[in-house]
Amino acid sequence: MLTLPDNPTGTLAGADLIREVCAVAEAEDLTIVSDEIYRDVLHDPATPFLSPAEVVGHRTVTTTGLSKSLAVGGWRIGALRTPADDAGRRLRDRLVSFASDMWSTLPGPMQQVSAYAFAEPPEIRARLAASARLHGAVARAVHRSAVAAGATCRPPTGRPTSTRTSRRCGSRCDCGA
Repeated sequence: MLTLPDNPTGTLAGADLIREVCAVAEAEDLTIVSDEIYRDVLHDPATPFLSPAEVVGHRTVTTTGLSKSLAVGGWRIGALRTPADDAGRRLRDRLVSFASDMWSTLPGPMQQVSAYAFAEPPEIRARLAASARLHGAVARAVHRSAVAAGATCRPPTGRPTSTRTSRRCGSRCDCGA
């Protein structure tokens, strides 16, 4: 299970590490679940991002959603992509069967809103970029403050950081927050 970028640190695994994880998954016949709900909120859109699905798509399940990237808390709208082969289709069928017992159907208007947002029209892309810039500025300021106070935290590259993370990181880093 990978979270790209990581929650709660807001850091992003580099391409070499992703390829290494993919090689292990391939060698050990493992399925990778890549939670990419924060993918669209990288602070700098030029930041290189490599999804395991781009390396070993046949063994990667990718999850995402709208609540984080669009900052619409309470919208429990997610999506899951399974591999396109027979095994992926069987997995998808089992997950849909399970999910239908766990969750109710999204109301029709929200389905339309979701389809619109997932199509990434220009106004949504602009909102995502503005949000990422704002969160990046706050996260960089928090990081500078933590480093000035003696922390050795890696700089964040994507949102879920900011002050919320600095309060919660505890044993995950030595920033003293």
